[in-house]
Order: sequence, then structure tokens, then C-alpha cells
Amino acid sequence: VFIKLNGHQKVPFQSRSHFLGVAAQAMRRILVDHARQYQAEKRPDPRNRATLIEVSSESKTSDIDVLMLDECLERLAAIEPRQAKAVEYNYFGGLTQKEIAAALNSSVATIEREIKAAKMALRTWMNE
Repeated sequence: VFIKLNGHQKVPFQSRSHFLGVAAQAMRRILVDHARQYQAEKRPDPRNRATLIEVSSESKTSDIDVLMLDECLERLAAIEPRQAKAVEYNYFGGLTQKEIAAALNSSVATIEREIKAAKMALRTWMNE
């Protein structure tokens, strides 16, 4: 991600939040490109499959298919762009809700509600 950001960033970062947001977007693009490359292989090695691991508060973990998540995030962005951005920052950038709130100029409570609503929509779409 650093190499990608260092080579393409022509405008200086405005803040730490701005940097983290751009890094999350770059990480998303890298993982999606990797997942697409994996799918294009004739005999893909299952160990190279691109997934994210979500850890919930109930100590359950689940693999999330990166391509499916990317597709659902695009769908969500068309309806609720800020929710999609918040989830992107959380999943791909590892930002906390406080950091996301700062990046999106919002309150932590609002971001918490938006992430919860976005995750519900994403789970519904991913289970279809």
C-alpha cells in the first residue's frame, strides 16, 4: 500500500485521517485486484484466495469474500455513500469508529449507527 501511495499521491495528505482513508482505498484496490487475479487462474491454489476475516463481538470469525464484498460495497455506495465509505475504512483500513468519524467529519455515534446499518445491508446482499 505504501509503495502504491508513495508513487501516485501528488497532493499532500491533509491530515492523518485523510492518509488513513486513502490507504484504506488503496488496500481495497490491491485486495480486489489480487482476488480477480486468483479467479482468472486456470488452477488456483486455495491458499492464495483473497478473503478478509471479520471478528465480531461474540468472538465468532468468518471469512468474507473480497470480490463479493467489493460488489456489495459498490451497490451500497450508490444508495448510501457515507455508509459504504465507513465500512471500507473499517474493513480495508482497520480504522476505529473514532478515526472514521474524524475522517468523515461526523460523530462517533452516527458512524456507529451507519456501520451497523451498512453491515446489515451487506450481509443481506452477500447471503442472496
